[in-house]
Amino acid sequence: MGLARDRLDELVRKEWHKNFRRYSIYVAISALLIMITVASSTGVSRVIQVPVKHLYSEATENEERFYILIDVNSLTTKRIRVPRATVVKIGDKVSVVEKTTNFFGMKKYTFQKVLR
Repeated sequence: MGLARDRLDELVRKEWHKNFRRYSIYVAISALLIMITVASSTGVSRVIQVPVKHLYSEATENEERFYILIDVNSLTTKRIRVPRATVVKIGDKVSVVEKTTNFFGMKKYTFQKVLR
């Protein structure tokens, strides 16, 4: 009777440790995803005005996407998606939101409006 009880205790302990490891991994991954989300959503935003250098579009079977290319500085050119109904020409000035995140200082650019 004692041998069966010891064996059952050992099996229960192994199952508990297996579940504990699994849930520990779930908690660690969740905490990492939450930290990345918070770090990438916080940061500094500023509005910049830059001229449009080039127009660009992509077509798929379902939709067509329109982009503008802008020079953020002398070394960096960015492609920014614009709404379909936007009327913009090469040389027009556009207002763009530049968001610098706390996550490795990455920068994200979002179209705001055409200034002409």
